[in-house]
Amino acid sequence: MDSSRISLRPFKLSDVDDFLKWASDDRVTRYLRWNSITSREEALAHLEKVAIPHPWRRSICLDDRSIGYISISPESNDDRCRASFGYALAAEYWGQGIATIASKMAVSSVFQDLPYLVRLQALVEVENRSSQRVLEKTGFVKEGLLRKYGYCKGEIRDMVVYSFLSTDLVLCDEPSSWISSYATLFRVMKFPTCGDKERSNKVAMTLAPLAARGVPFYPENNALLGLHYKQSKIDPVKDLGPQFCFLSCFGSRQFLVVTYYLSFKH
Repeated sequence: MDSSRISLRPFKLSDVDDFLKWASDDRVTRYLRWNSITSREEALAHLEKVAIPHPWRRSICLDDRSIGYISISPESNDDRCRASFGYALAAEYWGQGIATIASKMAVSSVFQDLPYLVRLQALVEVENRSSQRVLEKTGFVKEGLLRKYGYCKGEIRDMVVYSFLSTDLVLCDEPSSWISSYATLFRVMKFPTCGDKERSNKVAMTLAPLAARGVPFYPENNALLGLHYKQSKIDPVKDLGPQFCFLSCFGSRQFLVVTYYLSFKH
């Protein structure tokens, strides 16, 4: 699947027919808290009263047609630092990597959209191995088993709990779709690629997920060095003096690269 065809966006009432196609499928709603939707009127009401007003629910789109959703639901009051993560995807698109791509897109943007958020957590039925793999490929950490924890479809079920923190990195476990663009990353950073292509690839694979999380970089002594100012206690604006800020999208559209070209004070 070409990842450039996949996008996330808020739901619209005009999605009703596409939404009904997959929301009426019992295979899709098997692990959801809500039952399959059986009519266009019910689908329209769900979009209007549930999906559109939701604080962070996005339609997974293929060529801008709704084929599923990702929902991130923050807790209230003092617990709003924590949010539940869930998704569903039309059965005809299972096994094509779409859920993983969409999950990475969501995780890469939600902490900017909801700056008070610190932790995402997902509860998955023990037998739902495919969803567990999606979470693991995204970068979620498996924390353990909660016995007889979740009620769904008339049963109390054992659940596996996963988490992703705002400080965690989205995994880049399928670099083949964008690794050929490593030179673009270096050009955007106004820094030449090194002569060893294999070494350049490794550097790009290291920097790409960091850049996707908004970590600034700077050149020093003909080398590329990733620096997170919160960890190093160096303020790149105050101590290094920024010259330019570049936004670039390279390879898979799931990686929005934010890089900084900084000049050192001599």
